[in-house]
Formats: sequence, C-alpha cells, structure tokens
Amino acid sequence: MQPWRTQVPSESISVVIQGPLHRSLAPARGIDACISSVRAHLPQAEVIVSSWADEDLGRIDADVVVTSADPGVLLDFNSNRHNTNRQIVSTLTGIRAASREHVLKLRSDHILTGSQIAVMGAYDSRVSAADRLLRQPITVTTLFIRNPAKVPLLFHLSDLVQFGTREDMLGFWDQHLRLQHEVFAKEPYKNPIGNFVGYSAMRMTPEQCLMLGFMAKKGFDISLKTPGEISPELVRLSDKLLAENFTVLDWETSEVDFPERFRKTGYSLKTVYKASELKAAGELDPYGRKARYRKIWLNKYVFNYGRLAWWIALASILLTAVSPDIAKTARAFMRKIRGLEHPNNDRV
Repeated sequence: MQPWRTQVPSESISVVIQGPLHRSLAPARGIDACISSVRAHLPQAEVIVSSWADEDLGRIDADVVVTSADPGVLLDFNSNRHNTNRQIVSTLTGIRAASREHVLKLRSDHILTGSQIAVMGAYDSRVSAADRLLRQPITVTTLFIRNPAKVPLLFHLSDLVQFGTREDMLGFWDQHLRLQHEVFAKEPYKNPIGNFVGYSAMRMTPEQCLMLGFMAKKGFDISLKTPGEISPELVRLSDKLLAENFTVLDWETSEVDFPERFRKTGYSLKTVYKASELKAAGELDPYGRKARYRKIWLNKYVFNYGRLAWWIALASILLTAVSPDIAKTARAFMRKIRGLEHPNNDRV
C-alpha cells in the first residue's frame, strides 16, 4: 500500500518538540542538541518548543515557546507511571501553535540525522474513502509498533516521532484526557498465562491509549480488558488500520537517532514490526488472516515460554507476591544496570 512518498520541503514544516527538555542529557542530547539537529536538516522549518511552565525555558533557540499546566501522571499498582495525558497536552499545545502546513512531532531526547522522516505517503486506491481515518497517512517509524505474533499488543502505534499535515496531526492528538479507571483496572492481574505485562492493573499501554482514543473519534468503540487482549476481529482491525492509515518507516533508516535506552532493549526491539511485515499483514486474504491469528494465539498461550518478555512478566508477578517492595527495588535496579532509566525518572 502507499506506492509513493513525497519529500516535504522544510519551509512547509513546523517542528513541535514536546515534553521535558532533558537538559541533563547535554551536550549529546536534550533540547539544544535536538534543535541544532532540526536547524541542520530542516533549515527553514519553524521550531516550536512545547513544555511545562516549571522547566528552564531560558536560552532556547526556538521560534515559538509555549507552556502548559502539567496534567500529571496516572499511577499503576507497581508505581509505574502512565504519561499519556502529559503527551497529549504538550503535543496538542504545540500543534495548535504551528503555522505551517505540515507538523513533525519530536522529543528533545531525539536527534535528527537527516530529513527522511519528513515524507508523506498516500492512500492506496484500494482503501475506500469510508476506511480512511485521515486525509493523508501520518508518517511514523516502526519503533515501537509491536508485532502481535511476537508480543500480543494490538493497536500499538509508535508515539515517539510522527509527521503529517497539521490538520491530520490535530485530528489525531486532539483527544480527551484519560481517567484512572479508563486506563487501569481496580485490581492488578496476577494470572501469568498469556500475561506479558507482569504485575499490573494496566488495561492499555500509552501507545494503545492514543490509537484507541483516535479511533473512538472515528466511531470505533473498543475497550481492552488487558493490553494483551486478542481476538480474530481485533487482530484484523489492528493490522488493517495501522497498515492503511500510516506511512511506516523502519526505525533504523528513518534518520532519527533514538535514545540509547530505547536501543539497548534487545528483546524489545525484536518484537517490533518491520515496515514490510506490517504492510503484508494488512493485505492478508481470509485464509492468511486465520493462519496469522493461530500464530498469534499460540505465541501468547503456548510458545510464550520461549519469550523473554513473558519470563520478565512472570518474575514481576512472583516477586510482587513475595514482597511488593522487593519487586519495586529489583525492577528499578535492573533498569539502572541496563541503562534503561528514564532521565526524568518517568516510565511511559
């Protein structure tokens, strides 16, 4: 699908750098390095920084700086933070301030190494007008669009870097803020069978929240009981909507330098789609869809013993059953020694 792509000139682009400024990562990363990379590779672009009022906003080489009140985080039973509302607020505020026809949504801990991300695809002629969620597909990378044949997370659209028309980006990000009961169940899940998220009450990951929130505006009423919920109908819908409505670039060739903590999780990187795989999944015939669903089901319930993600989830459940404090300490220690800590001690 999407047989051609067009490079968008930088004078038609507003770059929205949203969220925390990550000044502690300087000089290699953080707001100054991010803006410098934008100036180098999209020299005529409008640069908009959309952050929080309590950030250090001095000496920023941006054309526009906008701030928002921090909506805060939603907390899981295991103390993990769910930052969907923060991302919605800072991104939407930045897009609303944009004056150009196209918008690139970026984070200050990301660095551009070229302009490959600033391309627009087109809808395949086989996709009917009724099935099109956007005027033009939004461009994203495969990091982290999960392949449910490897880890059962549907509707898991990448929210790190996105590029599209201002109209479509507004349409995607103008969502209601999520409430605690929408994102988390009343009690955490303790059953390890088919559980890839561990001791958690989370019903949707942040990526799923955003995609399902956008879909709700288009008439899709889907509420997941757990992040790993699957059915033949849900798998088909997830593959179809992701493949048809987004121009997907392999993250390795997108000319975006992602933070090292995203690239150090080897087992996690192995669970994301390749762009060609997602395209193929969206074009399967009925027989192919049945075979694919069998593979996804077997991976979730039978072959999960061969997936590191499942063993980590199981360890989380067992440790928490022994002592929640020990589990929390162990989780923080493992993230630290593996270099996966969030610079702001937040975990999305």
